[in-house]
Amino acid sequence: MNVPQTTSDYTALIQLALSRLLRIAENTGYRVDWVSGKNGRYYHWLRLIELGQDLPLPQQLIVLAHELGHARDYILCFPQPDELLLLSHFWENYRLSDFYYGREQQAWAHAQEILQDLDIWPVIQPEFEAFKDQSMGPHYERLLEAKQKGQDKPNEEDYFEAWSDMVERMRVK
Repeated sequence: MNVPQTTSDYTALIQLALSRLLRIAENTGYRVDWVSGKNGRYYHWLRLIELGQDLPLPQQLIVLAHELGHARDYILCFPQPDELLLLSHFWENYRLSDFYYGREQQAWAHAQEILQDLDIWPVIQPEFEAFKDQSMGPHYERLLEAKQKGQDKPNEEDYFEAWSDMVERMRVK
């Protein structure tokens, strides 16, 4: 793929890739609904992907690829993050936090594969990496490191910050 020379070339490539990915989603049995106030979300039991209409075009492409990444490994899509927040026992949430982190990392890996298959990866990679880093946040990394070091419980501040960040990232700014 040639790297676009102008902003209009870039926009045209992103629009083409997004329309192709929407067709792929539809042809494989997934419904995509445009919603306000969210980045995106995948509902396996409904075969539904919600996609943020408020997002810039490149982020719509990235989020759709990410949510299709969840669809590829649907067994990893339960429980949903807001359901995890309802769990009252601190230790149970801590044990599930690395499950959530791993599920998100897998969806991002699949999203990258999808974008490579669409031959848009060289164009979208910098924005993809920035959006992925922003969406995962540093607190998940610290929780995972605590688990790998064998700590029974994480630092309470890191735990609170990780879940607060997750809730914030579920909203479009």
